[in-house]
Amino acid sequence: MIDEIDKEMIEIYKEDIEDNDASYAPFGFAFQADAGIFLFIKHFSEIKSISIESKLQDIELVKKSGELILAQAKSSQNPMKTNTERGKLIDALFSLIKCNNNKSDTLIYISNLPDPLKSNDKNEFNLREVNYKYLSTEAASNVDAAIETIKLKLNAKINDAETSSAIKNKSRIILKHLDDLNKEKLYFISIPKYYGDKEDERTLEIINHIQLFLSNEMKYMPSTALSMSKQIYEIWHNICYFDSTLDSKSDKKYIKKDELIWPLITLFNERINVTDLQKIVDEYITIETQDKVNYLSHDFIKLNDFELVNKILSSYEEYRKSNQNNILDFIKDNWKNFENSFNYLNNANDFDSLDKKCAIMFFIYCILQNYGNVQKILRGGDIDENN
Repeated sequence: MIDEIDKEMIEIYKEDIEDNDASYAPFGFAFQADAGIFLFIKHFSEIKSISIESKLQDIELVKKSGELILAQAKSSQNPMKTNTERGKLIDALFSLIKCNNNKSDTLIYISNLPDPLKSNDKNEFNLREVNYKYLSTEAASNVDAAIETIKLKLNAKINDAETSSAIKNKSRIILKHLDDLNKEKLYFISIPKYYGDKEDERTLEIINHIQLFLSNEMKYMPSTALSMSKQIYEIWHNICYFDSTLDSKSDKKYIKKDELIWPLITLFNERINVTDLQKIVDEYITIETQDKVNYLSHDFIKLNDFELVNKILSSYEEYRKSNQNNILDFIKDNWKNFENSFNYLNNANDFDSLDKKCAIMFFIYCILQNYGNVQKILRGGDIDENN
């Protein structure tokens, strides 16, 4: 069983030995969120949740096994001009080692610096998660030097007569972690060209990785992956950015994998014209009703209910066995069976029962019209293991 973070280490989070966390500008927070997306994709098959600005680290990924991937994200808006690689490396390692207590944890330093370990090799870490044992001699030497610098600082705190006993005790705990550190738990990665004032340009690498994710993991056609990747990026970035603002004790702090996969379902809804409602509903559908349903459909993202989707798909499969493959008849005959899943629509003001009925029918219609794509999402999203 994975060891819990011990109580002594929890105390360290309450009061730092030194302020190693530089005050982030909006640029830094944006990079932190995007670095979280990048790591989410990279470790997709092995994780179940992600948190930005958690109690432990800038980015915390929880594996299905309960083990942790902890990442420090350091960035500079002008990385080509910076001379602070060594300082950022020391800060990142201090933070990672300070909170690490599990032998199985993975520790990652992720940045937008072209040469984060000052190894004179600007391609060594580009979009690659490089383990300590595979670092160049110069890069490994710089990591070792950074760790020695941390040790010297901690020992100086301990030997300083003016240092409080509480800080001395914390310093000794971290020194113990340093002594026990398995450097092969350390990984380093850089997201190149993430800098400057043009947001679209600096986030292009993340969007490209989302496109590859949709193609490789979700098995989308390349054209579909390309057309959806930017929309998915915007949704994921907003979710991760918002998560960074939540208190670390919030019960909503950890974003489950299915919360990030669910928007893939709802985006397909936007590709179907709400004017199709008249084919589904027997009552006359006015333009006003169409507009209301179109408005309500944007709230489908609130559902985050893969159980409902599975129920719709399995019910339709059963229906097809005894009826012709007619989606419209299925919806008319069965929409009430799914009505309880849309109780949140009851809080929508200025929407009558017909509007809500149409919204439910439209959702079912969208799911069945995108049957193949939805199945790909369920399989590729590894959803069952997260519920």
